[in-house]
Amino acid sequence: AASLRRSGGTPRPTGYAELDGIAADVAGLLEECRLSEARLLIAQEAAGIGCWDCDPRSGEQFWSRQQYALHGLDPAGPAPSQAAWRRMVHPEDRPGLAQATRCDPPTFTAEFRIRRADDGAERWIAASGRIERDADGRPVRMLGINRDVTEQRLRATELASREAALRAMVEANPIGVMRSTRDGAILDANDALLRIIGRDRTALEAGVLRWDTITPEDWRAANDAAIATAAATGRSIPYEKEYQRPDGSRIPVLVGFSMVGSIREEAIAFVLDLSERKRAERLLLEAKAALEQRVAERTAALAEREADLRRIYDRTPAAFHSCDAAGRLIEVSAQWLAFLGYAREAVLGHTPAEFMTAESASRWEVARASLTDGRDEVREVEYRMVRQDGRIVDVLLRARAERDAGGGFRRSFAVLLDITERNRSETRLREAQKLEALGRIAGGVAHDFNNILQVVNGALRLVQTRPEDPVRVRRYAAAALAAAERGADVTRRMLAFARRDQLQAGPVPPAAVLEGLSALLRGALGPDIRLEVSAPPGLPQLQADRMQLDLVLFNLALNARDAMPEGGTLRLTAEPADALVDGPASLAPGHYLKLTVADTGAGMDALTLARATEPFFTTKEVGKGTGLGLAMAHGFAVQSGGALTLESAPGRGTVVSLFLPEVGASVGAATGAEAAPPPLSSVPAARSLRLLMVEDDAPVRGVMATALREEGLQVTEAADAMAALALIGSGQEFDVVLTDQVMPGMTGSALATELARRRPGLPVMPGMAWSVSTTSN
Repeated sequence: AASLRRSGGTPRPTGYAELDGIAADVAGLLEECRLSEARLLIAQEAAGIGCWDCDPRSGEQFWSRQQYALHGLDPAGPAPSQAAWRRMVHPEDRPGLAQATRCDPPTFTAEFRIRRADDGAERWIAASGRIERDADGRPVRMLGINRDVTEQRLRATELASREAALRAMVEANPIGVMRSTRDGAILDANDALLRIIGRDRTALEAGVLRWDTITPEDWRAANDAAIATAAATGRSIPYEKEYQRPDGSRIPVLVGFSMVGSIREEAIAFVLDLSERKRAERLLLEAKAALEQRVAERTAALAEREADLRRIYDRTPAAFHSCDAAGRLIEVSAQWLAFLGYAREAVLGHTPAEFMTAESASRWEVARASLTDGRDEVREVEYRMVRQDGRIVDVLLRARAERDAGGGFRRSFAVLLDITERNRSETRLREAQKLEALGRIAGGVAHDFNNILQVVNGALRLVQTRPEDPVRVRRYAAAALAAAERGADVTRRMLAFARRDQLQAGPVPPAAVLEGLSALLRGALGPDIRLEVSAPPGLPQLQADRMQLDLVLFNLALNARDAMPEGGTLRLTAEPADALVDGPASLAPGHYLKLTVADTGAGMDALTLARATEPFFTTKEVGKGTGLGLAMAHGFAVQSGGALTLESAPGRGTVVSLFLPEVGASVGAATGAEAAPPPLSSVPAARSLRLLMVEDDAPVRGVMATALREEGLQVTEAADAMAALALIGSGQEFDVVLTDQVMPGMTGSALATELARRRPGLPVMPGMAWSVSTTSN
């Protein structure tokens, strides 16, 4: 009998006892196998692994419990046949599975899809197994394991999709991306990087591309510093460098990379091509340099222009100044300072009104406000300014506003023209014109006085022939007195017309002006010219200088007379006018009085009409006209705040219209050229009136004094103004003073001014040209 050894190695005799021992050993081994199998099944189930064993000849299969679970089958039932199992495999995967099991190696692997029996779900199975064959190579047994890899497949698919998307994104990115080793080998790159470095994908796939070899030597230090930083921190700080292309050209780039991997042996780098940026920077720098050059040239040109303007500003023989929005002087020219005599620091920051008279200052503030509020310019307006030495000068000021893009006021520019001497010359010229006008009317006045003297002489002769007849004496004495009154009236008008006193603008009744003018023109026009005067009652007063207005109208009337050598009609009219309806475009809105002088003479052609208001332009013969009549009339109208218009045509006569501003309420027409003296409401009755008569002409003084005494007045005589002042100074009391105007030493006007200072409230009546009856009344 064969000997058997126990596990301890002691031989035992063969027999039943030994058999019992062997049986016990086998049972123990079987138990161990069973336990091992159980543990294996538990492990397989925990890992989701199903085991199978099949006989290809009979088609029988042995499945583990997990194999049943993988296919959705009940483990209590029999395993499906091979044919039934193949039907659970996805039709598209059956050929591949069959091919895998027909391979020559004894082992195989395959992945395929099945449709579970219980819920119809499609699952991916990974199989690995072994095929046992007989001596003829036929399969006699197949066994292996299956695992459900559906989740892994899904994750792999998703990962592949994301990787493809990432790859597409990297390839589409204009920024170069590459993966490289730390020592310089380029493992992968997108097309943008290959385009930047001038290489193709063939070189990349050949593994010959290295970032260190395409980096010029002068950029190696920057590379080393970036690699050191990345090795310490995991990523580099983006830095600029250059890559060199195969053709030798260099490409400026911006590089940034991060180290990846557990030991940071690989890097992912992003490379931005800076070629266009560098080119743009170069062009920008060139443009900047060119712009700076142009700015420098422009600045120099502006500085030169400013210097030129400053030289013009200071050397032009005119006074310029500029004001800010508050009206303060911010710039003045040297001529301005020289003209008014101030230092620059004494005027800057002040307003022009501070250097004007009170009346001019108030008018300038109104004009300045109009500039600030939107008016473009203040045209030539006359003002009076005070020099540093206290002297008053007349200036003509013209100002223009400068505005910003939105129309807001920025500053104003103005020029002052000294017209002091011009005004003096005009005053002298007006006096000369008065004398000329007086000369023109001398003939008519002589004719009037001749008629008056004939009446007086005839009446006195008639009285002398029969002095005993009181009725006859009274009748002819009244005729002589009436003629004398006519003479006094003519004298009054002549004196008023030729008066030298400086008059100021004030309210003037237009009807009285035309009536007085018609009286002066009666003898001057001649018998062939008919005079028509039209002034409706109730006309409002106008604002003007009465004496200048009389002179202007008289000269216009004489011009009209000269235009009608064969006779005609001269019309003088006064009527109200509205600037917007009746006035010229240059006339400011408002209400005006329109005084018209119209003739039926030869008229003017268009060329003559265009030049009619030019100074010294005349169509008269040498010695018969100064050429200043219409020019003076135009200047008078403008300075009075109005305008002058001319209408004329050959053969249709001429119409000259003066538009003068209206003031006050409408009044009745006056009855004479001069307004009556104010009522002496504060003096006693005429019979007890104490009158001081000042007259240098002794016969006139004697006759007037005697006549007034016969009227019951108490008259004291004075031969001149100084004698009158002596009487006033002596303490004598008078109720009224009657004085001549033209006297040696002191005029009547000067006497009246002095009496107003010494005796305020004492009435003074200048003008000894009044008649005795008028004076007594």
